Formats: sequence, structure tokens, C-alpha cells
Amino acid sequence: VEDALVRNTPGEFAHDAHHWLILHGRYVCKAVKPECWRCTISDLCEWPERRKVIARHQNQARELAR
Repeated sequence: VEDALVRNTPGEFAHDAHHWLILHGRYVCKAVKPECWRCTISDLCEWPERRKVIARHQNQARELAR
């Protein structure tokens, strides 16, 4: 994974990329309650449960809007 990230991260972002990944994991892609609906790279995500989490959030938002 690290090799792929290094190969695909533009040089101008290389210094900050690891901080962004850490913050992404801390605040969005959390192990217990991931917030997939907030994720700006969810289209790249390979986690199979991602779509269920997004759908559940959308259903809850619709219920609250009523």
C-alpha cells in the first residue's frame, strides 16, 4: 500500500500527504463508525460496507427532514 501511495502522490503533496491520511482516518474513516457520506474519496474506497453506511445515513437524514 505504501509503495502505491508513494508512486501516486504528486511530489508537491508528498510532504503533507501522510498528515492528511492520518487526519482522514481520525475524523472521517473511523474504524468503529466511519462517516462515508463525508468522505471526498469514497469513489476510490474498496470497503464493501461503504454503500450501506451511506444509504443508512441518507435514510436517517430523510427521516429527520419529515
